[in-house]
Amino acid sequence: EWIPSDYQSVDRDEFMEDYTLLSRMIMDGPLKSFCYRRLQYLKAKFELHGLLNEVKEWTAIRSTPHRDFYNVRKVDTHIHAASSMNQKHLLRFMKKKMKTSGAMQVYKTKDGRIMTLKEVFDELKITAYDLSVDILGVHAVSE
Repeated sequence: EWIPSDYQSVDRDEFMEDYTLLSRMIMDGPLKSFCYRRLQYLKAKFELHGLLNEVKEWTAIRSTPHRDFYNVRKVDTHIHAASSMNQKHLLRFMKKKMKTSGAMQVYKTKDGRIMTLKEVFDELKITAYDLSVDILGVHAVSE
């Protein structure tokens, strides 16, 4: 089911400009080195914080009445986007969306026409049956 939001879709040209900029930033050697060093520094700083404050945090957690899994306020925000959905899950999701939400508006053409998911698939001459992991071309990348 489509959930309306206040966010406006960007057109293809704006998306491609942003995508190109991000791709260039990702491939920039000095920027990669800087970011890596910065992340290493922040990781070390966080680990030091954990070492210095671990006892205080566990004491505070244990002193909470009716403590259980649901009211412990420690949150792990370390998320890998690549591990959120594998190729097979993505394929199932796309097939399900094609079957259940084909009328959802998903793309704005250069001339301003809004296309539904079904229209996009029709234009590409692809059906939900035709989709496969190989067609998606989604593979884990290690750097």
